Amino acid sequence: MTQWQKFLPDLSQSLYQQKELTLLTMCIWGEARGCPDTAQRAVGFVIRNRLDCGSARFGLTWREVILKPCQFSTFNPEVGQLERLFHPLENDSEQAWKSCYASALIAYETLYDDPSGRALFYYSGTGAPVWARAMRETVRLNGLVFLTDQK
Repeated sequence: MTQWQKFLPDLSQSLYQQKELTLLTMCIWGEARGCPDTAQRAVGFVIRNRLDCGSARFGLTWREVILKPCQFSTFNPEVGQLERLFHPLENDSEQAWKSCYASALIAYETLYDDPSGRALFYYSGTGAPVWARAMRETVRLNGLVFLTDQK
């Protein structure tokens, strides 16, 4: 078994029981799998940046940050992607999962600089949502707009 295969979702475990790196990969796969590596890494770093805040506002562990309700649309039940997240190789290519895993590992281990510009939020750049209007934009990457509410 190769390294990336060790972090495929474990079908015998619930979403909340998945390994942290698996959850991070699932989040990137659900949110940015069609994006280039830099944008995928930026999504991973948004999660790392929230964790690094050390605040209950976002969560104090990888699991809490990633699975906090209404933060990452891919995990929102009404979006209907939860089942797909558990079967990434049946719903996309092996290369798509490997790319998302690599981006997740980079953010998890802080192997490269943060391409999000220390962002804490992002949205798809097709019109700013109301919550984003008071925030400062840090960077735009392949249709994703990254923001922070920090000075």
